[in-house]
Amino acid sequence: MKPTIRAIETEFLGERFRSRLEAKWARVFHALNIPFTFEPEGFELEEDGQVSRYLPDFWLSTFGAWVEIKPESPSERERKLARLLHQGHGAPVLVVCGVPGKHFIQAYVNGASHGELGFLFECQFCHVIEVFYLVAPYSDDEWMSVSHLCQCGNASPLSTPRLHRAYAEATGCRFERLPKNMRRALGAV
Repeated sequence: MKPTIRAIETEFLGERFRSRLEAKWARVFHALNIPFTFEPEGFELEEDGQVSRYLPDFWLSTFGAWVEIKPESPSERERKLARLLHQGHGAPVLVVCGVPGKHFIQAYVNGASHGELGFLFECQFCHVIEVFYLVAPYSDDEWMSVSHLCQCGNASPLSTPRLHRAYAEATGCRFERLPKNMRRALGAV
């Protein structure tokens, strides 16, 4: 029998997240000064007469994008929900898989029916943070040397010290556990 693994509810910046992984990503967004709203709106998505409910984890107003946090690659159903939300809402849907710094982003953008590879990017010249979508096929070694042309007209590598610091801060932080009586009330003891 497979053991049941439950996410640990975690508080950060006065917000209660359903898992530590979500709180770690909130910490990354905070460290990078990316405003976020946690679970602001749920959706009923319909395809072929079947309705599914979907509550994305974050809305990032800076990027006009929905973000879903997953510990590993999304299931077929999770990919379908991200695609349906993107196609119905029009905004990009970023499925972020893994812990900060050891993650990948499956991005549903531009009407795509499958996820493109996405990255957080910081311009070394104007310091703007963007989401960069990698559409060309690159090997694992090649993508590390890819640069992106920022809106300011300068090219920068995808990885910067500020991004590394934000990822390290998020993965190295300790969050306070909820008091035992609250965990018991939530069935998480």
